[in-house]
Amino acid sequence: MTAAGRLRQLLAGSAGWLLVAMVALAIAHGVMPSMPSWPAGACAWLAGGLLLRRTRSTQQILLAVLIVLGGLAMVFSLSQGVEPEWVHLLDANVPLLAMIASVGFLRLVAGASETTGASLPVGFKAFRHTVFSVGILGSVINISAPILVGDRLAINGKLQRLTSQTITRTFSACSAWSPFFGGMAMVLTYVSSASLNNVMLAGLPFALIGMTVIIIEARLRFRREVNNFRGYPISVSSLWVPVVLAGAVALGSVLMPGVKILYVIAIAALLVVALVLVARQSARGAVRTLHGHVRLGLPGMAGELLLFLGAGVLAVGLNGVVETGAIVLPIHSFSPTVAGALLASIVLVSGLGLHPVISVAVVTPLLTPLDPSPTLLAVTFMFGWSLGTCISPLSGTHLVFQGRFGVPSYQAAWWNLPYVLTMLVVGIALLQIEPMIWHWWSPAFR
Repeated sequence: MTAAGRLRQLLAGSAGWLLVAMVALAIAHGVMPSMPSWPAGACAWLAGGLLLRRTRSTQQILLAVLIVLGGLAMVFSLSQGVEPEWVHLLDANVPLLAMIASVGFLRLVAGASETTGASLPVGFKAFRHTVFSVGILGSVINISAPILVGDRLAINGKLQRLTSQTITRTFSACSAWSPFFGGMAMVLTYVSSASLNNVMLAGLPFALIGMTVIIIEARLRFRREVNNFRGYPISVSSLWVPVVLAGAVALGSVLMPGVKILYVIAIAALLVVALVLVARQSARGAVRTLHGHVRLGLPGMAGELLLFLGAGVLAVGLNGVVETGAIVLPIHSFSPTVAGALLASIVLVSGLGLHPVISVAVVTPLLTPLDPSPTLLAVTFMFGWSLGTCISPLSGTHLVFQGRFGVPSYQAAWWNLPYVLTMLVVGIALLQIEPMIWHWWSPAFR
C-alpha cells in the first residue's frame, strides 16, 4: 500500500472512532440531558473534516453552498439585532446522525439468508416476494437491504430495468414509515413535537399503497419480464432481526419513557448487534467485527454526515432570519391543502437534484410561526422524503446502484417518474383524508 493509501486509511479509521464518540456522547446527552450536546456535535464536525476528501465534488459543492447561505443568513440576523443560537451550529442534527450511525451496525447481523446457495424462484410470486423482502429488510437495515437483494439478483454484476426500479421504488416506499430511516430521524429532529407512533401509523398506508402500485404496474406493463422474474426468496431467517429490533425499541420506550425515541432506537440497535455478535462469534470475535465496521463501515456515511451538518448550519441561519420578521408567508395556517402543495414542491425540487433534507431545513423555520399540526407536518415531510429520494438523480440509493450495478442515476430517476407521479397524487389525497381520521381516532394525532 502506498503512503497516500495508508494516510487515507488512517484518516478514515480516525473518523470512524470520532463517529463512535459522537454516538456515545449523543446517547449520554439523550439519557442525561444535563450533559451538554455540543461535544457530540464537535466530534461529528471533526469526522466530517477527515472524511471530506472521500465525498464527491458535487457533495462538497453542496456543503459549501449550505454553509455559505447559512452564514449569510446569520450575518443578516446579527445586523437586525437577532443573535443565532450558536451551539446549534454544532449539534443541530446530531441526534439524527447518531441514529443513522447506530442503525448502520445492523448490517453486521442481517446478511444473506440460508438460501444463498439455492436456486432463485421464478415468476409473479417470486416478484411479489422480492417486493416484500426489500420492504421488510429495508425498513430495518436501510441501504444494506437493496444492496443485498441487488447482489443476489444481478446478472454478471448488472441489474435489469424491472429489477432495478422495483428495488429502488420499494426501498423508497418503506422509508415513508420506518423508524430506522434517516427520513424519520430527520422528521423527529425538525418536528420535535411529533410522535413516532403517530407518524408511523400515518405513513404505513402510503408505503403499502406504494408497494401495491409497484406490483400492479409490473403485472400490467412488464408481463413477460414478471413471468420470467428471478426473485429474492423471503425466509424466516430474514425476519427475525426486524422482529427482535422492534421488540427492543418497544421495551426501551417503556423502560426509558423520558428519553427521545431517536436515542432509544440507537441504543436498541447497538445492543441487539452486540448481543447477536457475541452469541455468534464469542466476545473476542464480536470486538473484532465491530472494530472492522468502525474503521471501514462508519466512514461510508461521509456523504450523509456532511449533508446533514451543512443542513444544520442553514437551518440555524434561517431560524435567525425568521426571528427578525423579514420573511412572512402569505398563509395563516398549515392546512391539508397547504401540506399537499408543500409535498408537490419538495418532490419537484428533489427531481432537480436538491435533497429533501434541504427543503425541510428551509421550510421548517418558515412554518413554525403558524403552529402547524406536528403530525400533519411530519407526515408531509416523510412523504416528501420517500418520493424525493426516489426521483432525485443524486439520492444515495441511485448513486449506490450506479456505482455497484451500472444503473445510471439519471436513467433510474427517469424510470421512477411514473411511480412518483402516481404516488404524489396518492400522498396529496392521504394528506386531505388522514387528518379527518386522526381527529376522529384520537386527539393525540392533532
